[in-house]
Amino acid sequence: MTHSPLPPADARGARRGRWLVFAATFFWGTSATLARFMFRDLHVPPLTVVVLRLAISVVLLAPWLLWRRRESLYFLLLSVFGVAAIQCTYYYSVATLGVGLAILIQYLAPTLIVIVDALRGVRIGALMLVALGAALGGTALLVGNVNPATIHAKPCRGAVMIRWGPV
Repeated sequence: MTHSPLPPADARGARRGRWLVFAATFFWGTSATLARFMFRDLHVPPLTVVVLRLAISVVLLAPWLLWRRRESLYFLLLSVFGVAAIQCTYYYSVATLGVGLAILIQYLAPTLIVIVDALRGVRIGALMLVALGAALGGTALLVGNVNPATIHAKPCRGAVMIRWGPV
């Protein structure tokens, strides 16, 4: 007979947490591809996709949010001014730049945030500089073989729109 290092309630919580992380990863990973299909094949405008996605989220999350009343105003403000703005710019970039380039730009956000902090006078440590170098080097390796003729929009416009949301 084997014994779990966690009490039964904690083991159930850990198992539930793993499934929630798996579900979030699955839905996050498929959302950009599904959105690109809707843009390219069904000719649905990006704003319509964002509105539908956020409306479905509200229907699914509103009961939980109402149950936790003390945090309702915070989440309402965060969703209206944060999530909606980021979703609009992200899906616009997916529609104009393509899924791969839009996701690549999205994952440059931490680098851009550190650069903005440095411009504001925040001291950046050596370990952070190594991490930035690795992130930018990996990005350069990924986009090194991109054919500019396959991009049907101005990449800088999409990059600026998608990434200044979290900054």
